[in-house]
Amino acid sequence: MLKKFLEFASGNFIALFLGLISSPIITRLIMPEEMGKFSLFNTITSVLFLFVMCGMDQAYVRYYNAENEVGKIDILKDCIGVSCAVGSFVSIIIMAFYPFVSDYIVGTRSFLVCLLLVLNIFSSILQRFALLEVRMSMQAKFYSVLNIWHKSSYIMLVFGFYSFLKNNSYVLMIATVGSNIACWIVCVMKSKQ
Repeated sequence: MLKKFLEFASGNFIALFLGLISSPIITRLIMPEEMGKFSLFNTITSVLFLFVMCGMDQAYVRYYNAENEVGKIDILKDCIGVSCAVGSFVSIIIMAFYPFVSDYIVGTRSFLVCLLLVLNIFSSILQRFALLEVRMSMQAKFYSVLNIWHKSSYIMLVFGFYSFLKNNSYVLMIATVGSNIACWIVCVMKSKQ
């Protein structure tokens, strides 16, 4: 039991360490005003994510062990389906009012900001359920690798996009969406094996 706990925790500790090293560097690269825009983007995403999930992630965890393998897949599909349906409704509202939403976040009208917000919501849904599936199936080492990969891909994307976009909140927004998608892709590839 202690060994499994350490296997699950090791990835989080390494990701935390990567964050401790990268955060001061990233905050030196990106101006405080741009960091503030990203923080608002991240906060709005977090609030919308909680609304969009409707507790489906907790329902999945609750009923995961009560089902056989076929039932687990059905529960996963149902939970993702409900979250994506609510996410689609929220996305339509965001895109319909994109001038107001983007002006609130970055101070200018930007379709890209709203598109990134919508992509971040959906990529967060997929990433959340992918990590839950790995965690619930007790793949501790893979779960740790995924946490490290998520943080590492975020850092790599920040530095990669910084070379093109320079001091801009879009760098952090794109890196956040990209790291969620990268984590989800690795989970899907592993599940296909």
